Amino acid sequence: ITFTNNYPTLNLNNFTISLVYVKDGVSSLIDTVQLDCEAGSSVTYTPALDIDDDVHCVLQVYITLTDESNYLDNWVAYQQFELTDQPQQDITITGYNELTTSEDDSSITISGDNFTVVFDKTTGALSYSKDNELISDDFIALNLMRTALSNDPDLNELLVQENYDVTIDDINLSQSDNLVTLSYQADYDALYVTVDYTLIMNSSGQIQVSASIDIPKEKEIGPLLSVGLMNVVDSSYDTYTFYGNGQTDFYVDRLSAAAFNTYTQLVSDYQYQYLIPQTTNHKLCVSTLSLTNDTYTLNYVFEDSVSMIIDGYSPYQKMNCSHQQLLGDSDGTYIILEAASRGVGNASWGPDTLDEYCIEMNKTYQLNYLVSVE
Repeated sequence: ITFTNNYPTLNLNNFTISLVYVKDGVSSLIDTVQLDCEAGSSVTYTPALDIDDDVHCVLQVYITLTDESNYLDNWVAYQQFELTDQPQQDITITGYNELTTSEDDSSITISGDNFTVVFDKTTGALSYSKDNELISDDFIALNLMRTALSNDPDLNELLVQENYDVTIDDINLSQSDNLVTLSYQADYDALYVTVDYTLIMNSSGQIQVSASIDIPKEKEIGPLLSVGLMNVVDSSYDTYTFYGNGQTDFYVDRLSAAAFNTYTQLVSDYQYQYLIPQTTNHKLCVSTLSLTNDTYTLNYVFEDSVSMIIDGYSPYQKMNCSHQQLLGDSDGTYIILEAASRGVGNASWGPDTLDEYCIEMNKTYQLNYLVSVE
């Protein structure tokens, strides 16, 4: 690693380098080096690292002034190096005991060991109960928005809705090897969007979710801020742990200070009190997620890393509220899982979001993950 001192007029020569190594989600401070580097000069340092190509390995370099050695709070320069790629997670599930299914004109019910899933054939709503306690009555739903930032473009009014009008087609239910597979197509005609869902369940209540989201040409629904799914659970799920690029609020074009690590946070953390509600808790490159309340833990494993927002309010609630203090009490925990998200750009005072950070239209996005309640 080569360090160059670019402070020519400040007479700053003495720095402390703190090297943090994150391997398979576990971080450790592996070395601290004192650096005497005159203005305009460079120093090269070679750390000794145990790199495993089968897991995600990240090196984080913090530089502080020598008399301010708390690298997490006082760094004057920071860089993160991904030494290996994030591996694809295995989300395959195994059948254990036989499940029971029942079906009528309006719904399909699937039950296993202490869990029940009910699928509404008309709305596509999916409810999930554990030990006869409702975990969610809106477990998997399409989401195409985040609460707009001041830089974001105006959205098509069809996107800013609490629920999208949908037609459910091609419902298929099958069972094999103690696994139940439910597949269906959701057509959002007003948005010109089609989603093909495949849900595979076992008797322990694990669900392997596969969603193919077909996005139309831009002229039909305008620019998008988000493409993915939303899960809604009770607001008692107020603590979550994830591995990804955090810790605060980051976007695909705002990553210079992001750091991979395993973080535990409250849903209320990093909810900055702007006058007009905005998205303020956006995470990137998330591979695992768990949310807890006093009774259950909701676990997610993502086949490929996703971006996400965990919020006490839905994008619809925030977008239709003129002032932060008018939001009132949270009515749930909203889990937004994104296959694609738009950057923020500088449109309030400079260039708009660059094309490479915009959501590509006329494309099919894939979201695959494993979810369970324990």
